[in-house]
Order: sequence, then C-alpha cells, then structure tokens
Amino acid sequence: MQRMFKTVLVLAAALVTWPATAGEVAPPDGVAGAIQLAHDDASAVPHSYGDSALGKVVLGLAYSGTPFAFKRDGNPRGFELDLARAVAEEMGVELEVRWFPRHELLPALEAGEVQLVNVGAVRGELPAEVDVVPYLLTGEHVVVRRDNPFAIRTAEDLSGTMVVATMGGPGEDFAYELRSRVSEAGKAPVEIHTMPMARYTPMAVRFAHASAYFAPTAAVALQVAEPGTPVKVVSGLFKPTGRLGFGLRVEDAELKRDLRLALAQLVAKGIYDRLLEAYYIPADGSPFR
Repeated sequence: MQRMFKTVLVLAAALVTWPATAGEVAPPDGVAGAIQLAHDDASAVPHSYGDSALGKVVLGLAYSGTPFAFKRDGNPRGFELDLARAVAEEMGVELEVRWFPRHELLPALEAGEVQLVNVGAVRGELPAEVDVVPYLLTGEHVVVRRDNPFAIRTAEDLSGTMVVATMGGPGEDFAYELRSRVSEAGKAPVEIHTMPMARYTPMAVRFAHASAYFAPTAAVALQVAEPGTPVKVVSGLFKPTGRLGFGLRVEDAELKRDLRLALAQLVAKGIYDRLLEAYYIPADGSPFR
C-alpha cells in the first residue's frame, strides 16, 4: 500500500497532559476512560499483530465535515480517511473504503457489509453491540489573537478580561467553568459576553476588544487554516465533549486489539501528530498525550 504521508505539512504541535492541572478543566466521565486506554496503548511498544487472515478491512465512512471527512474538488479527503489508510498500512492489510449516508453506517456494520465505521458521523447513542476504538477527542477550545495581547496562557490569565462565547452552546458552558475556576483562585472575575451566532463570536477578539473566544474543534481547524490567520489556539485550555473513533462489532475483539496497537505505533512514529498538523487540528484533541 502506498505511503500517504510524503506531503504532510509539519507544524509546531502543543503538548497537553491529562489529568487537568491549573488552568485546565478535567474531561467528562467516559472521555477520561478513552484517554487512559489510548495512553496505555501508546506506551506499549513494540507491538505484534494477530493473524491478519482478513487480508482486507472494509471501512464505512460518512461525510462528517471539514477537517474530518469531506469533499474538495470532487475528491474525498480528511483526517479520518488518511488516518484509516495509515492504520491499514501499519497493520499490513488492504483498506477498502465505502461511503454511506450517516443514517446507513450502523445498518451496514450490523449487516456485515463493513467491519468499521467512523462513529463521529453517527447521530445519537451507539447500540451496545458496537464497540469503539477512539482516535480523537473533540470539544471546545480557547482561541486568542495571534499576537495574544492579553497574554492568555492559563485560565487564571483570563482574570479581569472579557471573553466571548456563542449563546447557548458548549463554549458558553466552558466559559462559565473557567470563570468559576478563576473566582475560586481569588482573582478578578472574568466577564462573559455571548453572541447569538457563532460567526460573530471571533470579531471582538480580532479587534482586541476581548481576550479570547470559545470555538469547537472543527471551527478552530478552519479558522487556523486560513491564510494569514489572525488567531491561534491556547494549548491546554480545552474541554472534551465528544470523541471520534473506529466503530466495530463487539465480537471483533482481535480487530479491536490490532487497531489499538496500530494507532499506538503511529503515535510512536510521529505519523499521528503529523496528520493532526496537516489538518490544523489542535494537539489538545489527541487522546494519546
């Protein structure tokens, strides 16, 4: 299988250590377990794979949007597609990708048409018969102007400043959590200003009227990828709210093991981080750190 990483861009990646330290908010239950499992796998190298009698793995994908799985110039692209190719190459198996509407992913998995699906594209709860091998955490990030005029590096640095969040969204919840942390530290309160629509949220920061704004992983990747972008992510100020991963049938235990081992090898080789960087996905989203 042709190696897919010769043109991957190498950018600076920030490191995050879980569990939370000062300035961070601990991830919710469930996501924390995924982090620990992934971290354990990434530490367990070298690996040996099981008998690859399959020879081929069939992956069902649905378009979940930029930067995860999307179309550009009529061609499928995305972090999830390239990661699946890298995993298959590491495992030494052929990868066949079949595209489905979101609502057809789980039925295809249940019927045996595919062995894997991208669960981030599935709406609603997963049935008990579906297991998950996580490979990315998604959530809310703190974003500042590139020159960072308020010198925001931790939650405490938000003290006495105004932040902006989209009204009624998870970013607003994260803003109030950080404000509580700042107040508990005995520092000046954080002023929270909400916007009715997400597209208005960055404006106050870009004009230096506010110190930071809150945005989800997908939006951050788009904003940071803009040529000459005026904003950047504050590493370590991240609230996980969801996860992406390979969904597979519970009975496919050996396949699950091999997927986890392959992901750990990609992390150890630096390939996983380079894929994050190529798609401008903040390093905070890695469950392997």
